[in-house]
Amino acid sequence: PMVTMAAIPLWEYKGYDSFPAMFFGGNVTAPGMNSEPQLRFDTRHQLVGLATFGDEGMKKPEQLAAAAAGNRTGYVTPAEDWQAANFRSLERYAKATPGAKAQGFFAYRQAMYALYYFNSTNYFLDNPSLLWHDDQNRICWYPYGALFNFSAPGFEDAFMEHVIEEICDEAATSGVNAAFFDGVDGLGIMPPRGAPFGTNCSMDHLNMSQQDFLDLMTAQAKVFARAAVRLNACGVWPMYSFGSAIDESISKSRGYPAAETVALDILAHSNATWSRYYEYWQVGAWGVGCGYSIDNALVESQKYGVPLTAHAYPAGSGAGGYP
Repeated sequence: PMVTMAAIPLWEYKGYDSFPAMFFGGNVTAPGMNSEPQLRFDTRHQLVGLATFGDEGMKKPEQLAAAAAGNRTGYVTPAEDWQAANFRSLERYAKATPGAKAQGFFAYRQAMYALYYFNSTNYFLDNPSLLWHDDQNRICWYPYGALFNFSAPGFEDAFMEHVIEEICDEAATSGVNAAFFDGVDGLGIMPPRGAPFGTNCSMDHLNMSQQDFLDLMTAQAKVFARAAVRLNACGVWPMYSFGSAIDESISKSRGYPAAETVALDILAHSNATWSRYYEYWQVGAWGVGCGYSIDNALVESQKYGVPLTAHAYPAGSGAGGYP
């Protein structure tokens, strides 16, 4: 293999000894989180993840505009303390309960935008040069937050200090020992798909060439290579979700400027422990049949030594349900 990575997380994973192996509870709200039935269900799984987004949903356009103008009342709604408390409860329950299997506990983070559920978002709103703007100097917003500009001067250090250290702090006060990053190559998306994931920035006003998008995709990978090293040092195993593929024709058909190997060549050389996270495993989200994700994962493993984490939905459920 080109690079040999450690193929196991920092905690002991028992592989195929038990299924289901993973539970990803998205949008969990407080009332039932620490109930005995919920804890018992969660800890049946070896790997347990929470996306503690509360129940607010997407912000309204007027809230985004107000936040961009400096009025953040009700915009940033920090979840770190609540999330850490939930993970502490899960860890304690898993250790004290016979038959509980949970060993890995992963928090959710976004790799494309400053998600408004975390205090670190305030720093990026206070320093808008680190966010993506169009040619009319408008911040590019996704309904859950402002898009990061990984190519901006100083961005890498800021992301490490305010996002990655925030996760390390959370790990130090809870049972968190893994983190799922959504959209690690998501800012490389090219036309004709349009502006990334429905932002307010029109492609007509981005004035970005294919090389610009490739540079952005490369800069994003470099940040997450460095992040993997730091997260390992504070006891956290990162799981990175990609949208592109090793087959360049498939990547470009999905809107990416280059094959996944652009990011993998950078990430694998970090000499850190991390995994490729597959969302919609085996439900045909690639648009080329279910088998392609298996083929892609085999190449990642053989050439780069990258382990995988797969979110497999129930047959016929599409984008929903439990892994």
